[in-house]
Amino acid sequence: MAPDNSSVIISYDEKINSPISHVAEIDIKSNKMKPLLSSNSSYSKIRSVKFDEKKEGFYFLSSFIDEKRDYSVLEIPKESMLCYYDLRKNKIRNVWKAEKSILVNYSADNF
Repeated sequence: MAPDNSSVIISYDEKINSPISHVAEIDIKSNKMKPLLSSNSSYSKIRSVKFDEKKEGFYFLSSFIDEKRDYSVLEIPKESMLCYYDLRKNKIRNVWKAEKSILVNYSADNF
């Protein structure tokens, strides 16, 4: 949920065995969806999206996965990352990463 409760941010995959993910914002009143980010070669399986306190960007978890083949939930990615996407600058910043691990959860309150 956005800090002002006007919208919700979601992430979704193209299909269950695809590493390609998308992030969108849905306006609560109009129910209109606004695309914000799609995965690329560095950021796949985007999940756990959360707006920052000013709604200037959002945090998300991502994994580095080969997008040219099917994905298995049993697969351990090369890297998992906690990232921040700055909506004004249209840039992604890596906050923290773990090699050969899966990041499951985080708290963005202290960044």
